Amino acid sequence: MASEIRHSTEPSLQDLSTINMVFSDKDMISTKSLYLNGYTAKRFTDEFPEKGWTKHGVNKLLKKLRDTGTVDRQWQTAQCPH
Repeated sequence: MASEIRHSTEPSLQDLSTINMVFSDKDMISTKSLYLNGYTAKRFTDEFPEKGWTKHGVNKLLKKLRDTGTVDRQWQTAQCPH
């Protein structure tokens, strides 16, 4: 009895965990402005489907905005091993 190998075009959960949402600087500034005017993650994904954003990704950005007050990226320096 040979086992079948199924190939799916759907990404696996493991693949999804490695996908990073891409928000341009312009997107982040617009997101901040619209969020302050009452937009929710659901509304962002509904109104900008061409961006390919997920509700989870937008929620992460909005949480960062709520927690820090900014959507600016943090620059990280290389850490030396101990």
